Order: sequence, then structure tokens, then C-alpha cells
Amino acid sequence: MAIMTLAGHVGITSALNTLPWHLAWGSGSVAWDATPVPASAGLTALTAEIGRYTATQVAYCTPDAGGILNFPSGRYAFSVTPTRYLYFKFHFENGPVYTIREAGLFMGTVPITGLPPGQRFFTPAQIQTPGTLLIVERFPAYTRAPSALEAVHFVLTF
Repeated sequence: MAIMTLAGHVGITSALNTLPWHLAWGSGSVAWDATPVPASAGLTALTAEIGRYTATQVAYCTPDAGGILNFPSGRYAFSVTPTRYLYFKFHFENGPVYTIREAGLFMGTVPITGLPPGQRFFTPAQIQTPGTLLIVERFPAYTRAPSALEAVHFVLTF
């Protein structure tokens, strides 16, 4: 039986770390409020995408009981050398009121040309190539206030 080596896992994160990453929010379906519908592994897009934000930070990290990155799954420390763990950070700035029921992490998104330099939020109409949906989550609806500044942080293991 063949196994993927640790170097193989690190090679995957090294390749993935070069791609653009975006976290998309979607309004999902109002029907989910009465009867939740879990996401499936076969999804390639959100049900009702509102828009997506470019990652503020993508970095290598490693499990470390004394690390500064603290998650329910454990603590991590940043690493200057490639590891099989990637840390993602997204900052969501002020914007319109949204009802959010789903989120998805996309790799390889390509926005249309001609947008302002430094733009970090993209509506579906501003996306030329959506990229690949890597993870998706559905959750109870919440309303995002226009003055809210939010941050999402997580670690993926490859």
C-alpha cells in the first residue's frame, strides 16, 4: 500500500500557497432556516453567492502547544519553512447588510480585468473564473451589519 510522504504533503501546501485564495459568503436558501440542509462534498459553488474576499494572509504554521494561533482544534505557531498546515486570515470590511447562511473557500479565483488596483471584495459579476471550491460550510442565518468589521481565521491540514 502506498502512502503520501510528509514531503509530499509539504509539496502540496507549497504549490497551493502560490494560488490566490478567496472566502465567499452566500445567502443560501431561506428554506434552510426551517430545515437545515448540510453541504455535500460534490458542491462546486455556493447556492447564492453574495461575494468573496481576498485572503489577507496565508502562511505556513505548525501545531505548537505554546503557539499564538489558538483554535478549537489546538494551538499553532507560524513557520518560516513550508509545512503541511496553511493558516488563512480574512478581514471583512464595512459593506451592505447581508444575510449569511453559507461560506466557501475558493482557490484560484480570477477577477475580471479593469477593476481598481487593491480591490479585495468581488461580487459574482466581477469574477472571470471562480476557481475551485475547497471547503464549504452552511450555518444558521445571521445578518451582517454594515458597520461590522469581521475577521475569519482557520488552519487547513494537507
